[in-house]
Amino acid sequence: VVTVAGLTLGVAVVIAIRLANTGSVRGFET
Repeated sequence: VVTVAGLTLGVAVVIAIRLANTGSVRGFET
């Protein structure tokens, strides 16, 4: 059973990973 809390946590994790990836990429480019 997929709950709203589960979906929210999943989305939050994906966003956090994307932010971390973009931050690391910008760090390497600089």
